[in-house]
Amino acid sequence: MPDYLMPFLMSYLKEMKNESIEIIIHPVAKKFLLDRKCGLNDLSNLSDEDIINFKELFFENRVSRFHKGTGKMMETLYDYIIDILNRRVPVDGTNVKID
Repeated sequence: MPDYLMPFLMSYLKEMKNESIEIIIHPVAKKFLLDRKCGLNDLSNLSDEDIINFKELFFENRVSRFHKGTGKMMETLYDYIIDILNRRVPVDGTNVKID
């Protein structure tokens, strides 16, 4: 499933008509990024360890009750969105490019 879900998600995001997807981020996760001088729209300057720590903070501190207990698939989508923002997604063998 992951081999198909990531290219599908990237293609979907590329073809989206709205300008953005807004995901509420908890102040703890936001502070983590700001302490590392990292913006909310581009996580590519974070180290591998920082990305792992950010994902843990993000998942532990979800703001909305509707984002908690959503199941494995929603967690996978959030994980992939963070990977896309981190610009560390597998693009080899796909027709999707990160712009």
